[in-house]
Amino acid sequence: LPHLRKLAYPLSRIVATAQFKWGKLQAEAWTHLKFLAILGLRNYAFNTERPAYLSVDSSRLCAGFVLTQADDDDILQPITMGSTLLTPSETRQVAPCREANCLAWAIGKIEPYLLNTNSTIVVFTDSQPLSYISNCKKWYSRYFELSVCLSMYRSLEVCYCPGKFLVFADLLSRNIQNAVMRQDDAMS
Repeated sequence: LPHLRKLAYPLSRIVATAQFKWGKLQAEAWTHLKFLAILGLRNYAFNTERPAYLSVDSSRLCAGFVLTQADDDDILQPITMGSTLLTPSETRQVAPCREANCLAWAIGKIEPYLLNTNSTIVVFTDSQPLSYISNCKKWYSRYFELSVCLSMYRSLEVCYCPGKFLVFADLLSRNIQNAVMRQDDAMS
C-alpha cells in the first residue's frame, strides 16, 4: 500500500511505546488499512493517450496525492495514490511550502507516468501560490528549484482548485491528522 506509513501511525505508536492500548483510533486505523488494501487491488491501468489528473494536498502532519484518469464513460478512475507523514521540520513550515514539498514528492512518485504519457497531466492544488509556479523566473524565489524541476515535464500543468473539490487527496492528507488531534484532545 502506498500510504501504509500514514495509516499505520496509530498502530506503530503501540509498538514504539511498548504499551498495548487498543482504542477507537487503532480500530479505525485497522479498518482503513483493510479497506484500502481491497481498494488498492482495483486500480486501473494508465492510458498514455488520455489526459490524467493529479490532486495533491498537505495538512499539518501528512501529505497525499491521487492520480486519476477518465475511463470510456468519463468517470475518473484511480491510477495510483499515496500519502506520507511529514518530517518534524516540514510540519513547522508555512502551508505553501508544505504544499510545494507535497507536489515535489507526488511528482517523484508519478514520474514514470509523466515520462511515458502523450497527453497532459493536470495538477490540482488548493494552494494558489503554486498555480504560478511555472511563471517563476526569479532565482531567489523559494519555489525556483521546484519550478526548474517541473519544467522538465512538458506535459504538466499546475492549476488552482479550491480544497473542497480535492476530496480524495484531502482525505489522504487530513484523515490521520484529525484522528491524532482528537486523541490529543482526549488526553488533555
